[in-house]
Amino acid sequence: MIRTDSAAAGLYDDTASTVNRADLSTEPRDFVDFKIQMVYFVLGCAGLMPSTLLFAVLPFFLNRVKGSPYAGLFSSYLSIASTSAGFVCLAHATAVAKSSIPTRQTRRSILALLAFTLMVTISALVPSTPDAYFMFIMFMTIFGAGTVSYLNSPVFAVASIFGPRALQAVMIGQSAVGVVVNFVQLISAAISLRTSGAKAVHVGRTPAETTAFICFTFATCILCASLFAHTWLVKTPAYKILIVPIENRLAAIGELEERHALLGSSESTKERESTKERLIRVAKANVLYEIAVAYVFIVTLSVFPPLTIEIKPVNPRFHPLLFAAAQILLFSLGDLFGRHLCSFPSLLIWAPRKLLSLSLAHTLFIPLFVACNLQLPSASPAESPLLHLISAVPNPAPLINSDFIFFLIVFFFGTSNGYTSTLCLLAAPSLQHNKNLKSKGDVDTAVNVGLFCMVGGLTIGSFASIGIRAIVCKCNPFVG
Repeated sequence: MIRTDSAAAGLYDDTASTVNRADLSTEPRDFVDFKIQMVYFVLGCAGLMPSTLLFAVLPFFLNRVKGSPYAGLFSSYLSIASTSAGFVCLAHATAVAKSSIPTRQTRRSILALLAFTLMVTISALVPSTPDAYFMFIMFMTIFGAGTVSYLNSPVFAVASIFGPRALQAVMIGQSAVGVVVNFVQLISAAISLRTSGAKAVHVGRTPAETTAFICFTFATCILCASLFAHTWLVKTPAYKILIVPIENRLAAIGELEERHALLGSSESTKERESTKERLIRVAKANVLYEIAVAYVFIVTLSVFPPLTIEIKPVNPRFHPLLFAAAQILLFSLGDLFGRHLCSFPSLLIWAPRKLLSLSLAHTLFIPLFVACNLQLPSASPAESPLLHLISAVPNPAPLINSDFIFFLIVFFFGTSNGYTSTLCLLAAPSLQHNKNLKSKGDVDTAVNVGLFCMVGGLTIGSFASIGIRAIVCKCNPFVG
């Protein structure tokens, strides 16, 4: 039998009463079965699909924009466009979360993402100039990232009603899709090297085109599966009991606001002011969780891969292309493993100060990467006096002179990223463990604010990576 939990009753409810924590001995996760977990796993895959797809087919895009003045920094422009658009749209999605219907918004977002994959796939078959194709991909990147924000907002909010296991399933899904795509990249790189080594004449698709075709097909299948899975979810007894009453109330509020707007009433304005006050209050109350989840992604995106890509294999027989592909795959595997660790109750951390300390400790991986076989390019005094002095010193043997140990560091770097970020997003909206939440309606607000801070960390990290690139290439990153 499924009953409405106290966390569910207050979602989107600005008049929810103060939480009676004595009633929280049983959480909504007790009613989340394997099927519901799999639905949220698939929705998590869909939520990271556009960015994963675009970066997975990066070699294909680079070939299409070759000759354009933007080709040299194409990946950086792609990252900035994706994270910035996601940040702005998620801010809007968070602000209007109280007035949107989760089921409707989720379905529309998935359909929009299907249109996204269709247009990108068609563009691969249509000839165009490098500059025109660059502008098209930037537009599609912004469109896809914005749509993902409007998808993730209701997905995370509704998952918070079902409880931590549903939230964790979303996080694992986001990581798992990256593992699959990065594995395809590694295989593609191996096939490419084998073909070039044999000096065979390749007739038909190139490895980059083959990878792009596989990724486009995979993305379409995942999005179709997420649409069917969500359709099934809304018909389940759990959804009808936990979510439908909330959506009915939202619809009633929407009709009331329309009437107030027609009559010139100020009550709808007061409602919006109340929502804004709640956002500010919850953001202040959960500031340690929010800093923790943002900082871990700032560190991750600022050094991975701008710094780690400059680490070369110690073994001369290890081809650099395979070495780079392997480190990206290992990071994805570590990230997935870290998120899975949150399945074990003994490994869960709820205290905000401990989570912030764990996030700050993520910084310790930076000197470990520097101690590996980091090969900075040489520089002239005119280009960079500091880098010239560094490059003039003979390179000693690296402190960590082992490819295997470097791969272990990358794996645990990914584990730290996945484990810490998942813990923060589980703890922030927990009525049972987060004493800063004052009412039942704070749950979805805490989730959306935490998600907003996570995307903010990704955005800051992507901009910081430009500075890291400037350091390692001793150049103006926007010129070459």
